[in-house]
Amino acid sequence: MTDRNLVLASTGTFIGKANNADYTIIPGIYEKLHCDGIELLFMSVWKDRLNEIAKETEKSGVKIHSVHLDKMIGVLFSEGTDEDDNNALKLYEDNMYAASLTSAKTAVLHLWGGPKSDSQIHRAKKHLNQMYKIAENLGLKLTIENIPCVYSDPLSVWKILYEEYPRISFTFDTRFAAYHDQYMDIFKSSLWKNVEHVHVSSFNGKKNDIGFIRPILHYDEGIIDFEHLFSNMPGYKGKVVLESPALKEDGTINTDRLNKSLDYLYDSLKKYNTFNK
Repeated sequence: MTDRNLVLASTGTFIGKANNADYTIIPGIYEKLHCDGIELLFMSVWKDRLNEIAKETEKSGVKIHSVHLDKMIGVLFSEGTDEDDNNALKLYEDNMYAASLTSAKTAVLHLWGGPKSDSQIHRAKKHLNQMYKIAENLGLKLTIENIPCVYSDPLSVWKILYEEYPRISFTFDTRFAAYHDQYMDIFKSSLWKNVEHVHVSSFNGKKNDIGFIRPILHYDEGIIDFEHLFSNMPGYKGKVVLESPALKEDGTINTDRLNKSLDYLYDSLKKYNTFNK
């Protein structure tokens, strides 16, 4: 049993359009990374092969600690119709089943997203009980991420969801929290106790400027003061996932860049004793 936070690399840091979402490169890249395992990002283009990809990646020997579900699930939930809700639930169930074919114990979900963002959150929250039952039956811990909002803010949405389902678990994302100038508010909130997963990346934008959430940057490239963030982060025993990509337009992957950021995460978590606070 480890006495420190596990540090993971999202496959989204090295798989994308530039290399045709080629999942077969995961084992080779993983061997070069300074991490405890990966978070397997389920990409929409994998939809028809998800079970196959999950099985093959698991058999490759890669340590899959968590899975990030298809982001289209949240977009569908935000459309606000019964048909879209049904489609979102079907996609969610398919994703969760595929996740259960791996050794992952945690699943990250975008419950809202797209142009309509959090406009339908009161409608989406009604499905939480069903979604958590599916997760529990498959042996997975479902966590809801604090993704950007247009009509409200992530912490306010978390509170709405908590009222519906007090056993809820959350994923805290540094970039999205900084986008809403909210990470200190989240740290001080009673809901921090429900945070069981952390995503780390930065950006170069301004508060509530949706156009500047991208590009997704590394800790030393963006506006987030990570020394301030980590020094103020309350006690946390969960996993920390690097989400800053190092995939170039020509499809090459800068593993040195990834390792620099992964090493920084290890050092920062140790420096601020996050695990044992």
